[in-house]
Amino acid sequence: MKAVKMIMRVALLPLIAVLWVVDVLANMLLTLGSYVIGPLMFFILCCGIYTVVKQLWNQTLLLMLMEGFCVLVFFGAGWFIIMLEDVKEKLVDYTRA
Repeated sequence: MKAVKMIMRVALLPLIAVLWVVDVLANMLLTLGSYVIGPLMFFILCCGIYTVVKQLWNQTLLLMLMEGFCVLVFFGAGWFIIMLEDVKEKLVDYTRA
């Protein structure tokens, strides 16, 4: 039984390495993307405030949908990274046990 578990541990090492690389790239992509999308979200918010003042409700709705989509993208990316790290940690714990 120990031999089977040892084979599984060795077989999981490349998967753990791939998950680690994907995790690092996803974190880097989220960080770099926030430098681009952050100012864009601020601009959309300012335009939304302007459209509220001018009472242009159709444009306000579109701008708030765009803002919500940007927030949803960030939330989805963060959720993906957390799930990826969780799977990676469970595999590492399995190989250590």
